[in-house]
Amino acid sequence: MYRTLRTLVPMACITVALTAPAAVAQERTVDGLQDVIGSCGPGDALVADFTIRQQVGDYGDREQLHLHLTGTITRTGTGVVGRYAETQLDKFGADGSEIYSGTLSRLVVPGAGVVRAAGHAVFSAESADATPGLAVLMDEGFTDRLCELLG
Repeated sequence: MYRTLRTLVPMACITVALTAPAAVAQERTVDGLQDVIGSCGPGDALVADFTIRQQVGDYGDREQLHLHLTGTITRTGTGVVGRYAETQLDKFGADGSEIYSGTLSRLVVPGAGVVRAAGHAVFSAESADATPGLAVLMDEGFTDRLCELLG
């Protein structure tokens, strides 16, 4: 039922009432991910090298994901490397609703700056809502901002 939110893609959100019964099952995993997550132009890719630590709990009416993602993003055209992190709690309702809370994206490039998106996003089939701190993720120019920072 759950899916990991790709932070480099715009998202939509909504509110849902959830209860918190005891977890039926929990699963903890640690994985690595190395992938091209965007492009700054021909032959100039954004390459992610992440460690993903997650714990998934099944609560019957919803699944809950605690996600800790750390690593780097490298712009191949410049060779500049930034430190990347996410720390979030995601909830996925049986009705298809999704809630994302926490730091959903943080890229730090020493000497150049920071791009950070933190807050709360809620979505369903009927509506979407997000706090102002997530506006940078919903902006179609997010990849351009990363390219500029890693320039």
